[in-house]
Amino acid sequence: MKSFLTRHQPKAPPIRWLLAGLGALIAIGVIGALTTYSDAVFLMAPFGAGCVLLFSVPSSPLSQPMNVVGGIC
Repeated sequence: MKSFLTRHQPKAPPIRWLLAGLGALIAIGVIGALTTYSDAVFLMAPFGAGCVLLFSVPSSPLSQPMNVVGGIC
């Protein structure tokens, strides 16, 4: 039972948390601005999930460029 409650990834330093949050904030802000000031409509849900993968766990197989670009577009 204990194996379900343990972390399977190494602990990240707090600076990495801050950089991940800042990167996601900037990226989502840019998409929001593009949606507001252009005629195109961008979906935020897949972009938010891509930001979580890309900025929080960049070494994950799901965070590789093909998966991120294919998942967001």
